[in-house]
Amino acid sequence: LNVMKISKALKLKNKMVAEYTDLLNKMVSSNSSDKSTKKNYNSKELYTQVVTAQQEIVRLKTAIHKASSPVRSKIFEIGEVKNLLSYFNRMSTVEGIVKNRGYSAATEDEFVVDFNEVEKVTLVKDLQERIENLQEELDSFNATTEVEY
Repeated sequence: LNVMKISKALKLKNKMVAEYTDLLNKMVSSNSSDKSTKKNYNSKELYTQVVTAQQEIVRLKTAIHKASSPVRSKIFEIGEVKNLLSYFNRMSTVEGIVKNRGYSAATEDEFVVDFNEVEKVTLVKDLQERIENLQEELDSFNATTEVEY
């Protein structure tokens, strides 16, 4: 049984996932090869390692999940705010008369907006600040809370 801060456990999880992905890629790419070519890996042996790595990742993720229970709502909130921010970042604020030039004669369209550019920029800034504040709270929690793994 290992005891570590959540922040360290999250770094370990990322490392484990990277190694797991590497094993999966080797397993898949090594399965079939020319008979005359030397194989560096055996996919059946790699599969055994994949299953073991998968079990360890699940065990660590479960421990992190349990330890982070007091801030779970903040974790969900930051995800949702990031999602909302991505939509605002894609939102067009083109407004006024826009000249179109196509194969035929030039035409004009007049655009109206609900959120103008200034309002959008302000909202994006507010959402980014909210994300930063939530992240600071999570970082502080993760740096001080222990995981038993």
